[in-house]
Amino acid sequence: MCRGMTQPNVLTIGSAMVDIITIIADHDVERVTLQNATTSFLLVEPGRKIEAESITIHVGGGAVNVGVSMRRQGANVDVLSTLGHDINAERIRAHFEREGLSDSQLIVTKEVPTGSAVMIAAHDRDAAIYTQLCSNTCLTSADIANCDMNQYDLVYVSPLSKASAECFPVAIDAARKAGCFAVATPGIRQIMTRAPEVLSAMGRLDLAVMNMREAEALAPALMTHFGQCPV
Repeated sequence: MCRGMTQPNVLTIGSAMVDIITIIADHDVERVTLQNATTSFLLVEPGRKIEAESITIHVGGGAVNVGVSMRRQGANVDVLSTLGHDINAERIRAHFEREGLSDSQLIVTKEVPTGSAVMIAAHDRDAAIYTQLCSNTCLTSADIANCDMNQYDLVYVSPLSKASAECFPVAIDAARKAGCFAVATPGIRQIMTRAPEVLSAMGRLDLAVMNMREAEALAPALMTHFGQCPV
């Protein structure tokens, strides 16, 4: 996988976000769980100003988080993602500098803001998440084509949002053509709206990573593809 190199060159593709995390004390928020389902809701009183235990700003996103993890394990990491032209993009670049990530593959758009999310956590810290994907929907197949993947040993494709989901098979094909070890996590929305495309692309992966919810969503498409089978 590493072509004889002691420090593999890694490319992660996907989202870069700024996350605002608010933690609220248990007594300021109520939880309601439906009797006939496992769904729960966090309820707050409308119009009331609530004192939060903490409000913190973090940099995240699938491509960035995996990139940081790989960098901390010793890899050289580039991140192919799209940012806006704003203060949140500056926060992400500062995070890259702190973590030792390369910003050489970052793309800037002036059309929309950088992606961001607000998370409200209470009780056992399950979060209600409000997200504005913005720049994370702007990655295109042309951006993938303009990236020379021959310089990388491993390519990881994170969940891609809305129009950017069209890049999922393109990125995997490009990674395979360049001889890279290809890894991907298809997002839940990709699986639910583009299941045949996701299944076809996954057949060209070296490693697919998904959680239980994503695997459950993919199961019906697998049954359709392979026929009714006990597995």
